[in-house]
Amino acid sequence: MQIRDVDVKRDADAAVALLREVLPTIVTNADVYRHRERTMPARARHRAFVAEGDGRVVGRSQCRLENFFSEATDLAFVGVAVTPGHRRRGIGSALYDVALEHATSIGATRLLTSVFESEDGLRFARTRGFAEERSQQESVLDPRRVAELPAANVDLRRVADVDPRLVHAVDEASTRDVPSTVQIDAIPYEEWEQHVLEHPLFTADGSFVAMVDGIAAAVSLL
Repeated sequence: MQIRDVDVKRDADAAVALLREVLPTIVTNADVYRHRERTMPARARHRAFVAEGDGRVVGRSQCRLENFFSEATDLAFVGVAVTPGHRRRGIGSALYDVALEHATSIGATRLLTSVFESEDGLRFARTRGFAEERSQQESVLDPRRVAELPAANVDLRRVADVDPRLVHAVDEASTRDVPSTVQIDAIPYEEWEQHVLEHPLFTADGSFVAMVDGIAAAVSLL
């Protein structure tokens, strides 16, 4: 097994295959992976690693300061993923150790991680001293079964047809209201534009703004 820094151009396809294997509901592709790495703010001090074994990428870890949209913080995010067939061989531990070393080098004194709820993931985190702070649930809906219509006073407009700064304002205000480990100070429009409007899978024709009394009240982004 060899652990090395991620080469975004070389490793994109392998990283996506790994993520799809360990995160059953993820929607991603190589373009999304490259876009995510390219738009990571420099202040996050991000670094990622892969483990190669049996002639392919079998694991990945990453570490960054948790300040995507906030001022300097001592909290770092550390994530580790290993394919099910290569677990319990010390690969995850080795990947975690290099990520932890990077966290120390960038001044982090607290660590945050996220795991897809599974016996392996929870055991790995708890063994390293992590304690559950919050959980998230994913919901699934077949859009062909939706029959609801908006209220008469709601004017639905495609994101493609409105000033994107209206969309940004609603998205920023609602995002800041979501319970989070780190308080978001602000989401600069230029960074939001990169992460949302320029996202390879984003569709402005299928995303909407709800206008109420001439005010942008809600958004749905696809």
